[in-house]
Amino acid sequence: MNDERIGNVVLNSTYVPDQKKLSFLANSADSLNKFSIKGSYDFADANHQNFQAYLSGKQIQLSVLEPYLGGIFSSI
Repeated sequence: MNDERIGNVVLNSTYVPDQKKLSFLANSADSLNKFSIKGSYDFADANHQNFQAYLSGKQIQLSVLEPYLGGIFSSI
């Protein structure tokens, strides 16, 4: 991920065609990063709030997140 090692990640996903909704859960229990990401993507959402993701971590190298959070925080 951006030339940073995040370790082994297990990704599970489910798509419900009737609801046009994709749910996912990713977990990493690597020695460098220990985190989980849970979320969903709603293809039918007319309000454009179709992507939600929640990150929970016990140990995360912030350099992995810097490209995404660097514009929010001044010094990561």
